[in-house]
Amino acid sequence: MTENDLSFSTRRRILLIQLIYSLDINCSEVAFLNERTILEVVNNALSVSRHRARYDNKTSDTDIKIILELIGKLSTLDEIILQTCDRESRERLSKVVFAILRVGIYELKYGQHKYSIGNIIKDYLNIAVALDHSPESGFINGILDKAYSVATSA
Repeated sequence: MTENDLSFSTRRRILLIQLIYSLDINCSEVAFLNERTILEVVNNALSVSRHRARYDNKTSDTDIKIILELIGKLSTLDEIILQTCDRESRERLSKVVFAILRVGIYELKYGQHKYSIGNIIKDYLNIAVALDHSPESGFINGILDKAYSVATSA
């Protein structure tokens, strides 16, 4: 599958995962960053993203708003992750898988669902495989499925 075969939704999900991952590896406490620092990291990540060329300025502004909202909800997202897996499993997660879970749970809990929940989760599993994390895809599937139940019952 080439980049041109990816849907707009998949490209946006990948971009958001890249942004959360970039913030996570570049900043020690993402949840406590000020907006200016977040925007600097986000703009830097956007400028080097291979998916950036597929977006216009309006879309990029929308992505920045989404990432700022997502960051504002990190403690809630992390709490949902901890509710759906034990602390030991959480501590062993790679930063990429953790970013996939954060963005996936954010979308499941706060996003507008144009597609079925099953298709959204399947897209995150495909992204995990594309990012060379296929061994964790079963784990990601279980966590996103449980997290959707937790998120919608809260």
